[in-house]
Amino acid sequence: FACDVFMPNAFTPEGNTVNDYFVPFLDTNIVKQVEFIVFSRWGTQIFKTTDVNTLGWDGNINGSPAPEGVYGYLLKMTLLREDVKILKLVKGSFHLLR
Repeated sequence: FACDVFMPNAFTPEGNTVNDYFVPFLDTNIVKQVEFIVFSRWGTQIFKTTDVNTLGWDGNINGSPAPEGVYGYLLKMTLLREDVKILKLVKGSFHLLR
């Protein structure tokens, strides 16, 4: 990685095992803790995790497929660089395509 995190701008949860989850790509050598939250276009929290191993959102809300559209995210990370802890916030939007 040239950076500590890469966030895609779209995903396609179609069940074909290709791009089925909206997931941040992290440099796990320096990213030590995370909180990943996905919001609807109206700002309602629809997904949250702190588990680095299961960061991806599957495109469902309460077990039902979320509608195609634009969603927001917030990623809170604790980085460890040269024994210095850094809190980093990354926020943005992405497209769910069906």
